[in-house]
Amino acid sequence: MNRLFDYASARPDLDALKAAGVGVVRYVCALIGTKVITKEEADDIRAHGLGLVLVYEQYELRPLEGRAAGHADALVALAQGRAAGFPDDRPVYFAIDFDAQPAQQEAIDEYLKGVAEVIGLERTGVYGGIKLIDRCWSNKTASWFWQTGAWSKGAESKHAHLVQMTASNPQIIGNAKVNVDETRQTDFGAAFMGETPRAVSVAEKKCISLKIVDVGHDPNGAVTWNTLWWTVYRMLTYLGK
Repeated sequence: MNRLFDYASARPDLDALKAAGVGVVRYVCALIGTKVITKEEADDIRAHGLGLVLVYEQYELRPLEGRAAGHADALVALAQGRAAGFPDDRPVYFAIDFDAQPAQQEAIDEYLKGVAEVIGLERTGVYGGIKLIDRCWSNKTASWFWQTGAWSKGAESKHAHLVQMTASNPQIIGNAKVNVDETRQTDFGAAFMGETPRAVSVAEKKCISLKIVDVGHDPNGAVTWNTLWWTVYRMLTYLGK
């Protein structure tokens, strides 16, 4: 098994992550902020020879909003993934970040079906506790499974591709708090794996751009694009000149 590290707003030293594992899990999301991966960050991850896994999470109970919500979120994930250079043949995990109960499964299945309408079932991944993972596998509403230790009571699903080991106890690696994940299958959904890392310039490390897609719904529940592209560029002052 190999280790990966997931984080949202933290920016750990990638050399330290490379020394400790094989990849990172980063976010796509309709909300503005440092949680969303940028092209420059993805390029830096790739240049360090690390694999990149993507997860979508907007807010906790979003997946209970059903198929239209899943369709809209997948459009955001697709656009932001492409903007970051993430290939279209790799999965995206969609977070069910609560202790999902059997009575909520129908709504979650509809959400994931909405995701699959956009990116295909073969790319649709889900994050959650063991019972949620096993229900989605049984219902065939996802093809990739990232299990969190939360709500799993120490058990692991035989269907898991990744297992999050430290959801309630982040570790300090590369001077930042990160969650530690372990692979359970050879292919766990990462892009850029096996590529030879290249040197990363100081300028690349100091440039941050943010690309956000805003998606809404019409009164009938159909997905519409309220804003096609909304780009914010933030250039940090170069230090050490």
